[in-house]
Amino acid sequence: MKDQAMTNQFYDLSFERSEDGTITLHQMDYAGESATIAMHPAQLRYVAEHFDVIRIGPPADELTKRLAQRLCQTFLLMCDEYRHLSHELEEEHARLDEFITTLPNDIMPWHLWEERDAKKEAREAERRASAQSKTSGNSKPLAEAENGPTSPQMALLPENSEKEQG
Repeated sequence: MKDQAMTNQFYDLSFERSEDGTITLHQMDYAGESATIAMHPAQLRYVAEHFDVIRIGPPADELTKRLAQRLCQTFLLMCDEYRHLSHELEEEHARLDEFITTLPNDIMPWHLWEERDAKKEAREAERRASAQSKTSGNSKPLAEAENGPTSPQMALLPENSEKEQG
């Protein structure tokens, strides 16, 4: 079983992980004396985090995800109303934008941008349909016309325009 243990070397420091998970460090000093320490992986991690050797972000829990979602919703609202923001809010908007770019992907609510784009496309389609209905002389919106066309493309068909006139 000893052959399954992993051994590594970094200059005069050797380290290995045994089957039970223990991490053992061995180092020779300049006088030839050997020092050995056995650590649990959590101890090694704690020491590394304590001295900022590694930084581990918080886990993507539900609270973190909800906070990120609310933050992004506020950001998108400010984007939509940007022309109405005061100078101070414009500066906060820029800071918020910088902060949002640092959010990890596992908590970033990308769906908010997709929903925003879909709403914009729907509003644009509705605007085009309304403009189409006004130019064709139909004063009723397409959805209100009885047995009328269901899309702007259908309104252009000759049989549909005859149906509306008749």
